[in-house]
Amino acid sequence: MKAGRRDATQVQAGVPMNLGNIHSKISREFSRRLDRLQPRDKVRAIVMLRAEGNGGGAGGGRPSRAERQEAAGQISQAAEAALPEIDRILKRFEGHRLAEHPNAVGAIPVETTVGGVIALADADCVKTILEDQNILPITELNG
Repeated sequence: MKAGRRDATQVQAGVPMNLGNIHSKISREFSRRLDRLQPRDKVRAIVMLRAEGNGGGAGGGRPSRAERQEAAGQISQAAEAALPEIDRILKRFEGHRLAEHPNAVGAIPVETTVGGVIALADADCVKTILEDQNILPITELNG
């Protein structure tokens, strides 16, 4: 049992690290895993940036290829605009981007400390943070 750990709020780079609380932009499961780590432990995460396009909207039906490309371009531009803030946070928490640019849906993989994940979740330009998990094949059972 981790006596006293949940009662103490640690601070790293000016950000309170109350790891027992669940942040609305971080899944409950990821928060629990983060809670078991130390604030300076490194983790990989996928940061979904607030990069909404117009969504294709009210007309219903499937958007044309040109409309989809335009929406992807808008998302990409909005996500790129958030990168300076993401980079500042990552620098404060000894982290870095794992890709040069966000993908077509405004996601960028990062490696940072537990404290860095919490600080990223507090940023207005971040929509949500996902745990970057390895995907492994299911091994066949020989019966």
